[in-house]
Amino acid sequence: MMKKKRVKLITGRTIEQGMFIEHKTSKEYFDATATCFMNERLIKELDIEDYVKVNTDIASIVLRAEREKGIPKDLIFIPMGPWANFILNIDIGLSGMPSFKGVDATIEPTDDRPLELKDLIGLYKG
Repeated sequence: MMKKKRVKLITGRTIEQGMFIEHKTSKEYFDATATCFMNERLIKELDIEDYVKVNTDIASIVLRAEREKGIPKDLIFIPMGPWANFILNIDIGLSGMPSFKGVDATIEPTDDRPLELKDLIGLYKG
């Protein structure tokens, strides 16, 4: 049985994401944004190898798993971009701002690979 874990998802800008934002079809942009940063202890606990499936109430997506020492164990960080946007709640409610921080999510190991941008866009059109 696959291990799963409830976590809080936050998104934000990174230097790498910003560097390639004008080149959204490039490998560099894909590498910078189709990634989930998480605590090394969490990666070990779930036996995550290269990829992680992130599930929210909105959707699920596969991302490359990346170790990040500064992230608390029950938190994951995804750089802003098409992959993060796909699984976020965009209901702006009374605040007038979409929810990009503290989103409830579950994660689990997977052998699947992240979708390429053109395939991800196809899901939006779907």
